[in-house]
Amino acid sequence: MRIPGELYERLLRFGKRLAAPVEAFSERSVERVSTFADTLNKAETRALDVGQVLLRPIKFVARLPRRILALLVSPRRLEAIGKPIRRAAKRIREAFVGVAEALFIDRFFIRFAQLTRPLWYPLAAFAGFVAAWWQTRKLRRLWWGVPLFVLLLPLPVLAGWFVFGGRSGVAANYEAAIADARAAKDYARMALFERKLAQLGVDTRRTEFNSVLTLERDGQLNAAYERAQRLAGEDVGYPPAHLWIVEHLLTQKLGVPADESQRLVEQHLSALSKLGVRGRQITILRGLSLVQGKKLREAAEVFAPLVDEVPLAAIERFQIDLQLQRRDDARRDALAVREQLARQRRNGNALKAGDYQCWANAEKFLNDLNRYRAVVVDWMEVDPHNVEARKGMATIYLADFDVNLQSAQPDAKLLATRLQDAFALTEIPEDVKLRVAALYRQRSLSRVLRDAFNELANSSNLSASLAEVLGTVAGVEGEWAQAEAWMRQAIVKDDRDAIAWNNLACILLQKGDPKVLDEALVAANRAVTLAAADYRFRETRGQILLRLKRPQEAVSDLEFALNGMPEAAAVHRSLALAYEELGNKELAAQHRDQAQ
Repeated sequence: MRIPGELYERLLRFGKRLAAPVEAFSERSVERVSTFADTLNKAETRALDVGQVLLRPIKFVARLPRRILALLVSPRRLEAIGKPIRRAAKRIREAFVGVAEALFIDRFFIRFAQLTRPLWYPLAAFAGFVAAWWQTRKLRRLWWGVPLFVLLLPLPVLAGWFVFGGRSGVAANYEAAIADARAAKDYARMALFERKLAQLGVDTRRTEFNSVLTLERDGQLNAAYERAQRLAGEDVGYPPAHLWIVEHLLTQKLGVPADESQRLVEQHLSALSKLGVRGRQITILRGLSLVQGKKLREAAEVFAPLVDEVPLAAIERFQIDLQLQRRDDARRDALAVREQLARQRRNGNALKAGDYQCWANAEKFLNDLNRYRAVVVDWMEVDPHNVEARKGMATIYLADFDVNLQSAQPDAKLLATRLQDAFALTEIPEDVKLRVAALYRQRSLSRVLRDAFNELANSSNLSASLAEVLGTVAGVEGEWAQAEAWMRQAIVKDDRDAIAWNNLACILLQKGDPKVLDEALVAANRAVTLAAADYRFRETRGQILLRLKRPQEAVSDLEFALNGMPEAAAVHRSLALAYEELGNKELAAQHRDQAQ
């Protein structure tokens, strides 16, 4: 057993080398503390000596009156007079002694040791136990504990790793796994990893909110809403979740009924207020909530401070002013809309179609047609298929048409182009169509109008709507060839235009050529198929069937048409002819009488 003995000696020497710096440090510390204590003791002695030196004059002064008084008064009387002086001297002496004792450093170390006993005493006790245990054990027997020590060693190592860094490493791995699951759209696995993170005590709210955004991008809005509700909680929760819910409720993307939506918006805005969330965004959302709740005046007051700073506030307040018919406020806010959106564009920020629409409405309200035109042109570039933008552009073209028509030297080609462009953009109001028809009838009185409509007659790019208007008025004027050409062009552009099919059938019927009656019937059938309830289309087909010698079918259509226009003499005359061909003289006579 020589090797264990040598190993023991080496371990002792190694332990001494490890303990030597500590012992040297302790020795120097004790030496310095002792030196400091001696210095304080010397200071204490010197303080007592100084006190004695200071007390000597006092003693002398105290004894001098006593000696003088001893000559003048009795000893008892002298004792009564000196008692207060002795008492004062005693207090002064006690004070000096207290100061000297306060300078005694041993008391400080004793008190410090007593106060820190809970810290060092367990370590000292454990060290004493280990020392006693080591001294009472034989080295040979200790070797049997090495395997157990090796087996138990990983436990404290793992515990230390987990406490000082392992938890964050595991959390990072789970967060990476959540990101992978989110990218793979494996929401079940993502939810599992989120629960694991929560078990580690990690705040997973930001991770869960990212999942809400991912679900929204994937079109799973209901699942995103459920997650956002869990994050928001019943009262106060994660602020971004509250904001997400409020924004989506106000934009009506969650399918929540209006009353419930309003209640939830107010609830989540209240939660944000409790959380101390402030700022322009919250103010805007509160204003939008008031607009949704039809509280327009309160909403206008909320938006008022932000009109000159936030474009949306200016836009919303301008629209509120229009609804409340506050023209002065509307003018001021329209100018703010113009300034805000113009600044946004100058700063390089892309405007949306809704921004351009509000801007165009503001310029239209301000009656600045040049600015209105510029805004609508830019709007059309951003969103050329926007219905409102196309209406605005059509309005501009029609205004150009009027300005050119009333100018000293109107341009026929420009008149035709502007009409064509306006009708191609949108559905033109009926009053404009009637005006175009009136101008067509007046073309014989104006060379410019005649040239303009000739340009339209030679154009193959007319919209279905314009071709139908022109074909109808040409048919009324009895210009059957031109009317037929325009109607056929309207059908080519839009084969679901029931009016165009019906008018084509009428034009073919009025031509008086029996060869085209079959084609007229085809057109009439198409019109009735597209709009079976229109009594005018049934009358057209009835007239064609009557001309084709099919009275029974004609009666069915003409009786249907009579329900819509019971006073129409032409329908009664046609029914009289149909019933005569069917041999029903009585009904024929009745309709003939009503036709007169």
